Amino acid sequence: MSTSSTFAVAPRFAAAQALPTAHADETINAAGFLALAVVHMVLAHFVRGNDTLATVHASATFFLALFLSATRPIHIIPYACAYIAGAEVMWRMSGAEVFWESGKYAVALVLIIGILRTGAVGRPNASLLYFLLLVPSCFIPLLNPSVPWEWARQELSFNMSGPLVLMLAVWFFSSIQMSAIELIKTLLLLITPILGTCFVTVRGVLTAGNIEWSDKSMRIASSGYAPNQVSTVLGLGAFLCLLAAILLAGRYRKLQLTLFALALVCAAQASLTFSRGGLYAAGVGTLGAGFFFLRSPGARKQVLSAFVVIALISAFVAVPALNSFTGGKLGERFQETSTTGRTQLMNTEIQLWQMYPAFGVGPGKTGPVISGLLETRPAAHTEFTRMLGEHGIFGLVAFVVILYMAIRFTVRAPSTQARAMVVGLGLWTAATMMSSAMRLAAPGFILGLAAARFIMDDYAAPRGGAVPGRA
Repeated sequence: MSTSSTFAVAPRFAAAQALPTAHADETINAAGFLALAVVHMVLAHFVRGNDTLATVHASATFFLALFLSATRPIHIIPYACAYIAGAEVMWRMSGAEVFWESGKYAVALVLIIGILRTGAVGRPNASLLYFLLLVPSCFIPLLNPSVPWEWARQELSFNMSGPLVLMLAVWFFSSIQMSAIELIKTLLLLITPILGTCFVTVRGVLTAGNIEWSDKSMRIASSGYAPNQVSTVLGLGAFLCLLAAILLAGRYRKLQLTLFALALVCAAQASLTFSRGGLYAAGVGTLGAGFFFLRSPGARKQVLSAFVVIALISAFVAVPALNSFTGGKLGERFQETSTTGRTQLMNTEIQLWQMYPAFGVGPGKTGPVISGLLETRPAAHTEFTRMLGEHGIFGLVAFVVILYMAIRFTVRAPSTQARAMVVGLGLWTAATMMSSAMRLAAPGFILGLAAARFIMDDYAAPRGGAVPGRA
């Protein structure tokens, strides 16, 4: 397939279907992105204290995403999924009156439309096997007469909606290729609502007065919401801002510099939540992508410059200022080696697997809780041990399938910069699944995005201009 195709069916599927090539606009409206970012900061300010407005925004977004995904060119589908994944925490923290996992299911529905429209429905891949391996254990809480139906339903939704998004995202993105511009636009649309979340949390810290900083996660620095989830999306925002800035490769200079600045702001606010997982995941993803970007002559200068400047600003300005602002507590928090209960929970899940090796105990651990084997109803923080404890040997095989997919995506990447993206996105997903399981739509969507065929070497536009030869 000619590189003149922008967002198209992947080459190996091109002969199998007659789907017309969908051409996206191969320019970036930098001013439009900045305006949209400001709009979302204002929006986040108003929806944070108004659950009705938050509900209207969430519902309108779901409807519009489904409508556009079904009626507009296919390149809209990643954009719609990205926006929903980025806005999920903003809706949750604002009390939007939609069911808790609605963000994941909205992304799943949009992806199903994409799978049907690309014709990929008849060509399932390893991601379907991954999900099917998790299904047998789902019957355990449903068939246990001691488990209330509503409890079992909620646990299945909480624990299985994330894997559902992962399966569908990999299935859809495996059938398409994306140009550098389309990838950047996808990242920007995910970043935009995250900037709204960042704004309200920064505002909360600045207007809170005297904050009593401690050595625990700080809800006050998360606008009163779960620090774990806020840290995850802010870390993701910082990570994606860096990736988008690097992909711009010196073009759209003002936008590039703005993205670097926004990365620092998101990272700083993520650190103030004192929930370390989001920042660690961002660091792991950045290092993984950076390693391969440094091997690309076209990106090496940008990456080295960015890393040096960010390292200097962080070491001599940002970190000292934040540590002073928190009375030294920030440094103490990040010097801790405690996993805040995750190690104990992981050990418990491994023990449950040893007790029930075949099928595990089922999603949500409802059986052990009701039987008194577990004193509490612990929500998983580490997806990999959750798969063992709740899905048994099938969960172990499902983990192997994820590992196989990640390796396959990396090996088949058509260029060094494409491999940098695949590795960075994959490592961010793995690090997030280690600390926050799959509470959000973002991990499944991001790993799915890594399955796309990234055509990086075709982006050779003049500064601020369109790619020559593009329709």
